[in-house]
Amino acid sequence: MKRFLLLVVILLISISMVASFSFAGCKKEAAPAEEVAEEAPAEEVAEEAPVEEAPAEEFTFIFIDHGDPADPFHAKIIKGWKEAGEKLGVTTNEQFAYNDFAKTIDYTNAAIAANVDGFVVFSVDPEGLHPSVQTAVEKGIEVVLMSSRDTVYGPEEVPFVGFDIEEQGHTLAL
Repeated sequence: MKRFLLLVVILLISISMVASFSFAGCKKEAAPAEEVAEEAPAEEVAEEAPVEEAPAEEFTFIFIDHGDPADPFHAKIIKGWKEAGEKLGVTTNEQFAYNDFAKTIDYTNAAIAANVDGFVVFSVDPEGLHPSVQTAVEKGIEVVLMSSRDTVYGPEEVPFVGFDIEEQGHTLAL
């Protein structure tokens, strides 16, 4: 159940990120609500998909971000994270390492020590973060990595969201 909830949260974050980035430069001036209602026939208005009721037990998930919440990229991700948590009725918290990898490891280890249900972490150094990831997996804490894959665990054990930054570096170098 924890894994399902965590994967749903990640899916919602991913959808929020794609939507935010896809439409960021395509904004047009908003029309008054009356005009919008007149323009779109009732059968064409999309309704938000219903979200399952949260289970009776409380779940806590942590988002450990290597960046700065003031950065627009990270701000959009955190916005999606918070919205997903609210929709699912789970407790979400965020930690920001401000590009200090030692803090990322400290926050990850603190989440493990607090025995949270799961966490998402921006992993800029998969080898450096691996001991913490291994500890979390052994304790049954759900882990999702962003930016870099763990080189030991496959996607079944430790899911990954993003693109391979090492591969991207090689592509850019060409």
